[in-house]
Amino acid sequence: MPSLISCLPPLPAVLLCGLLACAVAAPARATVYTDLQLSALPADSARLLLPGDAGEPSLTITELDVGDVGTMAGSDLFGYQGLWLGATGLDGRYRFAFSQPVVSLRISFIALTALDADGGVSAETLTGFVADQAVGIGLLSADGSATWDGVSVTPSGDDGRGALWIQAQGAGFSFVQFSHRQPEPLNGFVLDRIEYGRFVPEPSTTLLAFAGLLFLLFRREKSPRIQGVSASQSCAFVSRR
Repeated sequence: MPSLISCLPPLPAVLLCGLLACAVAAPARATVYTDLQLSALPADSARLLLPGDAGEPSLTITELDVGDVGTMAGSDLFGYQGLWLGATGLDGRYRFAFSQPVVSLRISFIALTALDADGGVSAETLTGFVADQAVGIGLLSADGSATWDGVSVTPSGDDGRGALWIQAQGAGFSFVQFSHRQPEPLNGFVLDRIEYGRFVPEPSTTLLAFAGLLFLLFRREKSPRIQGVSASQSCAFVSRR
């Protein structure tokens, strides 16, 4: 199925990605976990409980189909702090479950890797996205080091970076899960920021700025590109499972 944004001309597509990302990134009340908070998990873990702010939902990240020993760990490596998934070099399937339904989830990642190997490229992928309600999923990769084709996230080099945003398409969702696939000798990637919210996003200054820029650019025929702006131009919708 063609994606929503890939059907648009390149410049409006980039701006629309920005609009959507700003909306997701600024819910009326957001719970945010930073790289330092996420890096505290012990090695070989299969579960992480993140308590919500006062009155807000908690988030439990669970590795499915494993026992007490999993592939999750905290990473304190400088420049790569955060929650390390696939730290043991094995594949994994992860569920992000909330104590109350939320309308938005943004997951920022680093170190998703693709390496040249004999016979082709060996790459990690994030795929098999499932939610309990219909959601829209998109990717912003400021440096173009990761892409989303509506099914999977794939890196283009040895340090794929981006932010997956997941937005309710109606009722709030209680969980999202996905699979991480990695061939040898790769050993995982890192989540360096997680944020989510229960309420419909409110217009923000950034959102209004993007809207104004979009209006002005539609009235101009010059400068078809904005220097310094790069985004994955694809979105997809996941039906309720």
